[in-house]
Parts: sequence; C-alpha cells; structure tokens
Amino acid sequence: MRIACFAGVVAVLVAGCGGRDTVGYRVPSPSMAPTLKVGQIIKTDPAAYKDDAPKRGDVIIHHPPVGATNQTCGIPTEPTDGRPCEKPTPAIDQSLKFVKRVVALPGEWLLIKRNAVYLAKSRAGPFTRQSEPFTSKSSPCDVLCNLPKPIQVPPGHFYVLGDNRGESDDSRDWGPVARDAVIAKVVDLP
Repeated sequence: MRIACFAGVVAVLVAGCGGRDTVGYRVPSPSMAPTLKVGQIIKTDPAAYKDDAPKRGDVIIHHPPVGATNQTCGIPTEPTDGRPCEKPTPAIDQSLKFVKRVVALPGEWLLIKRNAVYLAKSRAGPFTRQSEPFTSKSSPCDVLCNLPKPIQVPPGHFYVLGDNRGESDDSRDWGPVARDAVIAKVVDLP
C-alpha cells in the first residue's frame, strides 16, 4: 500500500542576495531526501524563470494540479495502466506549494523502470536512462517506480519527481506541472 507523502512547503522568509530577492521555504516531508531534509530551510529565486524556462535537473517550487491532493490524473486509467500520468487535471491548486525536481521537458517522451527515468525524442525511442545520482537508493517503491509504457510531456509542461521516489507524490500520480504553476528555483542545493 502506498502512503501519501505530500511535499507542500511553507514560505518562511524573504531576503536580498546578490541584487536579487530570495524566498525561503521549510521542507515538510522526506519526498526530496537525501537532497533536502525534513525541516531544512531552502532558499529560492522567484525571478529565476522570468526570462528562462526550468531545465532538467532543476529543483523547483510549484503549485501542483488540483488532482495532487487525492492522487488524481487527468487521464483516469493512468498510472494504473502502466503509464506515468500524462495529463494533469485542468486546474492548478494555488493553495499548495510543492518542491520537486524537473526530470523531463516539454515534448520529451518518458517512462520509468526500476525507479529510474528514461527519456527519448520519440515514442519509438531509443530511451536513454538518465543519470540521477541524487535519488534515494534506500527507499522502497511500489508500482509507481515501474511505469514502462511511454508518455509524452505536453507543451508548456514539466515532469517533476521527488528524489525519494518511494516517499513522493509527484507527476507520476497527478501529471506534469504547467509552466505558469512554477513559482521559483531552489538555489542553495548541497
């Protein structure tokens, strides 16, 4: 049985840093371990994506789709049919803020095998396993760590996962994150 482990974050401070304002958030769950620890305060740059889009590997603060609170995908058969959730529910939940890592960009094809992300430029592949040294190796994982049927990240969306895949509710459950739901980039990663 999967235990829901939401990664909502709470803003705790605002400070100037090198001419840019940063916002601090407290990490409430183990979904991003070992990269981020429960209770840790992380600094973010809300202006990081003003003129640029998130890149694969960035850790971001974002509003999730409305379906995140009850693990609802915009395509009701996913992920139980072996596909990661390809389409979020239509609305963004402005009341929540999550912290996750960007693992796939708009237009990329994605599948997950044995807890690892594989990407390709087309449905036919070839799919290449991504280097993810930041993921937790000790977290047990259920069916969401084996979603071998490929999906395509929609335009204007990013696929996000927790580094602690067995303890993270993320895009596998509720789909990609819309570009306009991205709030800030985490800037003080270890």
